[in-house]
Amino acid sequence: ERCILLSPDNLSFILVKPAQLVIHYPKECDFRPFCYSAPPELLKYNKLLKALGIKQELEPLQYLDILDNIREEMNLAKKQLNEDQHFLQVCKDAYNALILLIRRRSSIV
Repeated sequence: ERCILLSPDNLSFILVKPAQLVIHYPKECDFRPFCYSAPPELLKYNKLLKALGIKQELEPLQYLDILDNIREEMNLAKKQLNEDQHFLQVCKDAYNALILLIRRRSSIV
């Protein structure tokens, strides 16, 4: 599967799948390490990003993937959900953003 090299903190590098990258990332959310914003320097290659399968904005299935990945992480680490505030916040952000997206799309129809 294709991967894209990112430097989210400008100190280290990670490889992410195109499904983990989005062009218009919700500003009020932080879904790392499950999803990342496309770096500004890559935005000028919009056609290439689309060809690689990177979405303009997070889609409902991507939110569900984020939540599923969190569930898997929690099961692997055998942690209680309330023990890790970051995962709890990512869950809340994903849920709220998904609901807003569904409401926005349903009002268009």
